[in-house]
Amino acid sequence: MYYKGYYHLFYQYNPDAAVWGHIAWGHAVSTALMHWLYLENALEPDQWYDDMGVWSGSATNGPDDVPFILYTGGSNETGHCNEQTQNMAVPADPEDPLLRKWVKVKQNLIVKRPELEFQGRLP
Repeated sequence: MYYKGYYHLFYQYNPDAAVWGHIAWGHAVSTALMHWLYLENALEPDQWYDDMGVWSGSATNGPDDVPFILYTGGSNETGHCNEQTQNMAVPADPEDPLLRKWVKVKQNLIVKRPELEFQGRLP
């Protein structure tokens, strides 16, 4: 994503080891796509809807050129093992060209898991 003179690269990252677990979103910025400055993680698994990991997603510029992130979180909260949730984050300070801090919106989950009316059977 390009924002206020910087390219932003987000990537899945486990800060503890190169193994599965504690999946967060790393964040790096560059002005020329050659040299990168690694920043603090953009997203951490710290809410009930993403406590099993902050997985795939995308970042883009929205209305008025304000960026946002849509991402899949993993949760066991509802009793469904490794349930996937669809969530959103926005910059804490849209005026910061480095977008150093992201906040998860209060409306998360933005898409809920559908109820399984047919319990795995097609109608």
